[in-house]
Amino acid sequence: MQLRDEKPTIAWPGHWSILGGGLEAGESEREAVIREVQEEAGFTLADPAFVTRVTDHHGSGQKLAVYAAEMPDPVQMTLGEGQALRFVTSSERNTLQVPAYIRELLDGQTHR
Repeated sequence: MQLRDEKPTIAWPGHWSILGGGLEAGESEREAVIREVQEEAGFTLADPAFVTRVTDHHGSGQKLAVYAAEMPDPVQMTLGEGQALRFVTSSERNTLQVPAYIRELLDGQTHR
């Protein structure tokens, strides 16, 4: 997960969230996932697959396309954006400040 910056101009500042970002001109969602992970965590995903779509009904109204992929082995993460980057277990995640819609997504309780 990534600890978001404390910028009041971004959604959910100071919260732990999943990696992500917006599409650039002419870019597919899949291409954006690969680029964003490279920019934010410093590694390349080989074959991200679409999982679901989710909307932040608790705040920003953002609409997300969620992708999953196998991690390269070994993976070395390099923080490119945000304040921190780390792997967390589901029990650790419950102790972190996570946006409600991301918590619901990770807990399998999404409202599309």
